[in-house]
Amino acid sequence: MDVPPAPAPRPLALVGALVGALAVAVLASGPLHHAIAALGGDPEFPKVFRYLALALLVGVLFATLRPWRDVPRDVWGLRGPVARTLRLLLAGAVAVAVLLTLVACVHALAGAVAWDDAPWAWRKFLRRLPKYLLPAVPFALLEESFFRGWLPDRLRRRHGPRAAVVVAAAVFALLHAFRRSDAPDVAPGAAGALAIVAAWARNAADVASTGPSLVGLFLFALVLSAARARFSTLAFSVGAHAAAYAYLPLYSALTQPVHDGVGDPPWSWLGSKWLYDGVPGALLLAALLVLLARRPRVEAPAPPPT
Repeated sequence: MDVPPAPAPRPLALVGALVGALAVAVLASGPLHHAIAALGGDPEFPKVFRYLALALLVGVLFATLRPWRDVPRDVWGLRGPVARTLRLLLAGAVAVAVLLTLVACVHALAGAVAWDDAPWAWRKFLRRLPKYLLPAVPFALLEESFFRGWLPDRLRRRHGPRAAVVVAAAVFALLHAFRRSDAPDVAPGAAGALAIVAAWARNAADVASTGPSLVGLFLFALVLSAARARFSTLAFSVGAHAAAYAYLPLYSALTQPVHDGVGDPPWSWLGSKWLYDGVPGALLLAALLVLLARRPRVEAPAPPPT
């Protein structure tokens, strides 16, 4: 599809602006944390820093690259026949829900996970239900527009379609590989924020620790890119992303890992509660990728009537 022209990027200026935004987040996260606490909130400092840094980095991208100029008229295939968009949205959600359920079944059969029989497990599930279901589609739409829409389209102008998809998938995996649980417990302030940045940097270099998550997320990003290429729309990708966004924390609320408490559990190759970071998840994602990447068979036209 045609993409409108956009201003030429200035790499050095962009990198400098991103570094500046991160520095502002380091300095401002402590005061912001204290302000939220003074208003009666009980924020976790790593979460405050993570969201502030993300907001500032996205703000820099918008101010520097003006991505709204790159949005095609059909919004990457989302503006079109509503019935088809809804069907693909549901198809993507069902496909990923089935895939994750299959991985969860493998974990259960291997004795790696069990239902959480604590009395508060269902209460936790019910609290998470609206928290993750309601924003699932809007959140997925926003991320898919960036990672499967704008970013690969922008990269494609200089690096070609395949390299653009790979780079966009790598960026997606790297940004999603680090969660609140990866951050150390630190005091709110600039020193604590720098300690969080250092911990995330060490995790990025620790292939044994972060590698499985990066592989799973990278494959998931390729699956979503293949869906866009196959259907010429982001609809399937949005549905798949929304399903993963809601499924994983809800599954985690009702289950707990099983191990002997001595060292690493023997089933670690299966992955963690996030499901996509083990061999079963990677294999199923690879199978879905092959399925979506196959060109649809074109039926030969029927001969004209005689």
